[in-house]
Amino acid sequence: MSGTKNFTINKATPSFSLSSNGVTFAAGDAVNATKTVTITYNGDGTLNASSSNTSLATVTRNNKTLTITRKSIAAGSCTITVSATAGNNYAAPSSKTINVTLVLGDTGKPLKDSSYGDYVCNNGKAYSSKAEMPS
Repeated sequence: MSGTKNFTINKATPSFSLSSNGVTFAAGDAVNATKTVTITYNGDGTLNASSSNTSLATVTRNNKTLTITRKSIAAGSCTITVSATAGNNYAAPSSKTINVTLVLGDTGKPLKDSSYGDYVCNNGKAYSSKAEMPS
């Protein structure tokens, strides 16, 4: 008995995870401050990462390390999306997201409040332009 038998070999499902699904930049984190997130991935596809709002935060990838960079002192949030394409042996996994939160930063530059003669920084601290002696 001779004949041909056809087989279908499906691509394997890779493991794909992130060391964190959220990062926060505090008020004291200056523009260009960075946070890192590590990717765990055993597939053979290409890894990609992008930011939903590059005016708030950008992302770069070096192998399996993501570097998220603060780009604004403003408060806000954006999403970093990490994905992998299908490779020769592995299917494309579902994409992962990282929620990025930016707390209002301090420019370090005082803002003059002319009505009181005081200075107020973005961090909410007030500094008097007049020295006062306790009575």
